[in-house]
Amino acid sequence: MTTSVVDDRVAKQTTEEWLKEYTTGNPVIPANNSESNKRASIPQLRFDHHRTANYKTGSVALSFTNLVTNQECVAFFNCNLTRQRGSKKGEKYRVGRDGQFLPPERGNFRVFFLEANGKPPSRWAAVH
Repeated sequence: MTTSVVDDRVAKQTTEEWLKEYTTGNPVIPANNSESNKRASIPQLRFDHHRTANYKTGSVALSFTNLVTNQECVAFFNCNLTRQRGSKKGEKYRVGRDGQFLPPERGNFRVFFLEANGKPPSRWAAVH
C-alpha cells in the first residue's frame, strides 16, 4: 500500500537551496522548516527502470534508487504481457528490461501510477 505525500519543500526553500538542488539533482531539505525535517525520514526515490518477467502470470518490477543511500528499491505489480492489437494480437511481448506490459484495470499498478502522477496516461498500454 502506498501513501501519498504532498511535497511542498520546494516552495519553502530559499533561492540558494533551490539552485543547489537544481544543479546537483539531489533533494535539499530546507533548514528552517520543522515539517520538512519530519519528512527527511521519508526516503527520496528516483525512478531508474522497469523490467517484465514470467510469461505465465505476468509481472512488472519497478526499480527506484534511494537518493540518500544509493540503494535500489523494487516494487512488483501484476500485468498483462499479451499484445492487444495488430497482426501479432494474442502473442506475448518480450520480457526483460524495458519490456512492454498492460496493467490490469483494477490493479494496484494503476493506483500507484495515479498517486504518483495525479492523472492517467493517454493510453495505459503506453505507460511502459
